[in-house]
Amino acid sequence: MTVKEKRKEITSLIYKVFDALDKTHENTDRYKAFFEKMTDAEFSKWADSFFKNPDENFFLEVLPYKNEPNLRDILKALGILHIPAREYVTFRHLNGVCTRQPVPVGYVLLKRHQQILSKKNSIVSDISVRNPKTGQVTGDSKAARESDMEVYSLKAYGADAVLKELLGPRADNMKAKTQMYEEINSQGFVSLENLPDNPEDKVTLNTINVMYLGAGIRTNLVRDDLILPITLERRKKK
Repeated sequence: MTVKEKRKEITSLIYKVFDALDKTHENTDRYKAFFEKMTDAEFSKWADSFFKNPDENFFLEVLPYKNEPNLRDILKALGILHIPAREYVTFRHLNGVCTRQPVPVGYVLLKRHQQILSKKNSIVSDISVRNPKTGQVTGDSKAARESDMEVYSLKAYGADAVLKELLGPRADNMKAKTQMYEEINSQGFVSLENLPDNPEDKVTLNTINVMYLGAGIRTNLVRDDLILPITLERRKKK
């Protein structure tokens, strides 16, 4: 099939669909003006770019009470494209339950007139982006961390166990985090009491402690002496 034949086939299908959806033919005229300006080489280049980009599409412009398509128009356009109006739908989140009869399937476009809470809170499901010095989530995973005000509120309520979990195995205590994941995978649950709570395992405390010691200030954030954990590990190996 030559480029001219392909071009004619593609544009004819586009015009038929828009004529079925828009009785005023305004959308068809708009796309005709768009394509008629192109040479065959330009059309071929456009087609290659269009089919390679999943975000590209054709859009129907309508005005209320003027050229809005009704259900018959939509069914006619679906028939031209050989797309079924009803399909069996499988709900993967319900263990693969499928509808008993074919049902209408389509996209529902929701325009946000104000920020949706999930968008405003920037919900994240990944906590892999971390600061190597502190172990705290950062970058794309930053929204997963607790704010200072949330920590103050939990402390005011006396939620010490919650704070111990949020600021321990679910924060920068990598040893406790690893054990927590292992127990969840093997047993299906985990108890905070069974997880290690050693200050030497917490990245943030060790980083701050090193900074204080470098400034000549002694702390008890990690240990009561002036020995760094890395020095202690070397002594144990010897």
